[in-house]
Amino acid sequence: MPCDFVRERRSLLARCVDLCGPRAPSHFSSDIVRRHTTRARVRVEWFDPAISKRLLGFQPDDVQWVISFAYAIRRANSIEAAKEILLNAEPKFPKQAVIKYNLACYFCQLGDLESVKKYLKRAFEIDPNWRLQALEDEDLEALWESL
Repeated sequence: MPCDFVRERRSLLARCVDLCGPRAPSHFSSDIVRRHTTRARVRVEWFDPAISKRLLGFQPDDVQWVISFAYAIRRANSIEAAKEILLNAEPKFPKQAVIKYNLACYFCQLGDLESVKKYLKRAFEIDPNWRLQALEDEDLEALWESL
């Protein structure tokens, strides 16, 4: 069961989404929501999948909403379902290292080490800074010695 500050932030975000109606105004961005939610040290990815999906619907071209939705699905449903979300989004965001990196994490958790290596290589080619993140990410612990 979520603690009080998580419930409070979920409620706040749900109210923000409801106030926006069927279309979010242009100033309603993932950055704004992240700023408001991090005050309580709650990342937007922790929100329930229904809210994350609605936010993704408002701004389908914002890669952060795709990542947030996949993460929410991972926590609520399964890594396999989250992986499918990112695999479906990958063609839309071919130059986004964050998609490749998160796919590597999901494949690692599912035990598919060949796919992990392929996706990490792509992520590192796009943005070498992800290599540092990979060295500390527990999802990739199985590969730490080879990184």
